[in-house]
Order: sequence, then C-alpha cells, then structure tokens
Amino acid sequence: MMTARDSHVVDFISEFKAANTSTIQTMFFKSHRVALNRLAGLVKLGEVKRERYSVSLEYVYFIKRPAQLRHSVTVAEQVAKFCASHQVVCYKAEPAFGSIRPDAMIGYIEHGEERMALLEVELSNKGLDIEKYRKFEQSERKDWFPEKPHLIVITDRGFIRPSPEYELIKI
Repeated sequence: MMTARDSHVVDFISEFKAANTSTIQTMFFKSHRVALNRLAGLVKLGEVKRERYSVSLEYVYFIKRPAQLRHSVTVAEQVAKFCASHQVVCYKAEPAFGSIRPDAMIGYIEHGEERMALLEVELSNKGLDIEKYRKFEQSERKDWFPEKPHLIVITDRGFIRPSPEYELIKI
C-alpha cells in the first residue's frame, strides 16, 4: 500500500526522471534503511524501476529509464543538496522561460526575501551555452523574473571556468 510520502517520492522521481537512493533519502526520509525499504516496496508495487551497475553503487530509480540517466540523477541530486541547505519553497525540472530551459528552477527564501535559482548541469563535452542566458537577461528576463535569478552551473568538465555570471560547482 502506498503512503502519501510514497506518492511524493514517485512524483519527485517522475519530475526529475531519475534519482539515486541518497537523493531520495535526503528529500523524504530521516533514515537510509527506511528509504531503502520504502523504495524496495515501490519497486515491488511496480510504481518505479531501479538499476545499479555494481553492488558497491547505489540504486537509481526511475519510471522510464531516461536517455541521459547520469544527467537526470545529477540534476535531482543537486536539487536535493540545495533543499538541504536552503529554505526552498518550490522546485521544477526543466521549466521553460521564453528562450531558456534550465535543467531545474528552485524558488527559495534568503534573508526573508524570495529568490530564484536556475541550475544548469553540464556533463558533456559540448560546453556551456552561457550566451543564451546573456540574451535572456538583456531581452526577456523582466517578463519572467523581477530580479536576475541566481545561475548555478554544475559540471565535471575542467574546461568550464568560473565566471561572475554564475556560481560554479565542480563535481
């Protein structure tokens, strides 16, 4: 039988396409063991699927396996880390704001004020397209946001360099 929390877990996995055990535990459970048990139950019920590549690695959960599994897992993981360290009021995967579509948007409260963060995960060799965010800032941003959103770039690529235009998180 599914609980309300189970439904939230399934909704999160559906929203972000995939998430590992640690991410789901961070978002929804106090105990790793409870998270594992509930996730196993959701697999048994057919609500989610899971896979792992080695017994030493965590399970990754999804509804339908995404083409870019590692990318999806990384986006969900970074949203969970942000939620653990900030007062988050909302989040959404891949929202469209005019000409941009970041990997995630997070609304949060900082020093009593509402803020917005946009996450861009870059794990490929194609590079970061910062130009689309520059154009958005110049021509469209005020249609969507009263203030410039905080852009966070998450990458494992050494060629993406720090910039005053965004916060860079190396993974």
